[in-house]
Amino acid sequence: MEVREVSPDEYIEARKVQSVAFDLGIDFNSYMANENDRNCRAVFEDGKICACLDYLPFCAMLNGRRVGMAGIGGVASLPEGRRKGYVRALFRNILQEAKENGDTLSYLFPFSNVYYRQFGYESCMVKNSTTIPLSSFQGMKQGGNMRMYHPGENSSPIREAYERFALDKNFMLIRSEEAWQKKLNEDPYKNNRYVYVHYNAKNQADGYIIFASKKPAILVEELIWLNRESLCSILGFLGGFAGRCKIFRYKAPAFLNFRLLIPEPYDVKSEGVCDGMGRIVDAARALKTLTIPQDTEKTVIQVKDDFLDWNNDTFCVYPRNGETQVERTAAAPDLVCDVRTLVQLLSGYVTLEDCLQLGSAETSGKFEMLARIFMKRTVFINDDF
Repeated sequence: MEVREVSPDEYIEARKVQSVAFDLGIDFNSYMANENDRNCRAVFEDGKICACLDYLPFCAMLNGRRVGMAGIGGVASLPEGRRKGYVRALFRNILQEAKENGDTLSYLFPFSNVYYRQFGYESCMVKNSTTIPLSSFQGMKQGGNMRMYHPGENSSPIREAYERFALDKNFMLIRSEEAWQKKLNEDPYKNNRYVYVHYNAKNQADGYIIFASKKPAILVEELIWLNRESLCSILGFLGGFAGRCKIFRYKAPAFLNFRLLIPEPYDVKSEGVCDGMGRIVDAARALKTLTIPQDTEKTVIQVKDDFLDWNNDTFCVYPRNGETQVERTAAAPDLVCDVRTLVQLLSGYVTLEDCLQLGSAETSGKFEMLARIFMKRTVFINDDF
């Protein structure tokens, strides 16, 4: 068994494995290589690709810091090659590569949470699949003004609004130039997909929306707001489409409660859905993103990782000169948890109290001190891969 990067002359073979695994129905007679091909890693047996995945290096937010995040996509194996350890070998290889590249996190969108839990991933985010009549927005007050963005115009206001919004959202991507080009350069007149920017009374961009008009619905792809006024103004603007579309559909972040915004809460139909799994690639790096109060004594955290040996250790975490220091130690732990629980705690998806109630973590009695470190935070990622 050999695990390595796929070479250009092997791209099609790798995509054929994915086509079989996902029933993609690709016409390989006219296949054109894309940017993901160069990110493909595969398991070879007797020179043949048996399984593959795409390693997509990103920059993401974690507790107010930018960290490397290994995005994983396109995990596939041939039916005749399953249950032979190929995917397990792929993940050991790719997570080792991610660590060497300086990544702190990894993220993927699974077909099964149970399946990817064996590689140390855990559910970290919930979105609300939301449907609201557009007429419900018609009474919302609009301030400032909305302007349609056209490809080729200055996109700095949009990018700056996004990055300000992302600052306190764990796992949210800091997009590359290539990613922004894809997001903003689509012809609005060809596919009825629009980008509208909200400008406040000072002519400053403080939010935007990207949506497609597909009768009978407005399908929201991205909604960014920096304050309540910009959010309500954007929604009020959408109310103006009620004459030709009836429904607003949005896979919304869990922290956005539309029932507190519109006049009639009964109009909101919402269903929570798990949306992706995270993993700690390097526990020491991840713990350094914690904000430790300066008056906090040294805290000892034991991490259990049954897939990556380098995380399976005990760490001393403490503040010094405004920075969080992390050292390996043999001291008795104040907190014990596995790496799956750790990614939930570090991201703020769950609180320490949640973990203690569920039995997924143990403490030595220093609950108040630990609760100051592992606080509830906002988790949101709006990019699929």
